[in-house]
Amino acid sequence: MTHQFPTRAGTPLASVTSVAGAMRQALGRFPLPLSLVLLCCMMNSLLADTFGNFTYTDDGNSITIIKYSADAGGVVDIPAIIIGKPVTIIGNSAFQSCTGLTGVTVPVSVTTIGSNAFDGCTGLTSMSFSSPSSVISI
Repeated sequence: MTHQFPTRAGTPLASVTSVAGAMRQALGRFPLPLSLVLLCCMMNSLLADTFGNFTYTDDGNSITIIKYSADAGGVVDIPAIIIGKPVTIIGNSAFQSCTGLTGVTVPVSVTTIGSNAFDGCTGLTSMSFSSPSSVISI
């Protein structure tokens, strides 16, 4: 059985298998734009992979770090490359509540640091950026 997510105009946006039926039912309580955002967030979690303590997504060209293991601590060197692709984004809340984290080194490949990326990192005392830094958005 397949379900369709209609757009506001009533045309199908996407068909999914019955496994996603529960998602559709839960998302049906929200307005369409919010439902799409929530669905994308859920799909990111399903499509994520791990590299050491990092959880990441791959858009085909580059890597986004979406989570770091909260129980890991010390100084973290964010990798410049994972599976042969540059790490370009540290996602929103990626290191949130990593209280044991004391330092972070950001490679030159990172161009964007998402909102609240280091929120709640109470032990974080230093951040260093590779020179020249490519970060254009924080």
